[in-house]
Amino acid sequence: MEMVIVLGGGDAGVLIITPKGIRRIGPFGPEVLHELKAVNNLVRVGKEFGDVATRLSGHALAQIGKATGTSGASVVFADGDDVVYCGNGKLPIPLPHGGNVQVELQAA
Repeated sequence: MEMVIVLGGGDAGVLIITPKGIRRIGPFGPEVLHELKAVNNLVRVGKEFGDVATRLSGHALAQIGKATGTSGASVVFADGDDVVYCGNGKLPIPLPHGGNVQVELQAA
């Protein structure tokens, strides 16, 4: 499973984790970052925006795949204290933070 981690809302760069190792690339373009920020905001507003968030997430994942050479990668987008997980054909979800929180993410 491949994982793309977008740090600092995209300004701090991107980590790509694959079975072959970890590599760092520069930030994505504004189009992808705007879509990921929109997904982050939509999942925090409520479940009624799940379909829109899923479509935006899918589009962003496709662009990220082209830019990174990954296929089917999941994405963790961290913007300040807000973190959202996208990928594996599931609804994007906000990741809880603070305290002793455990989240189990499984491939579809």
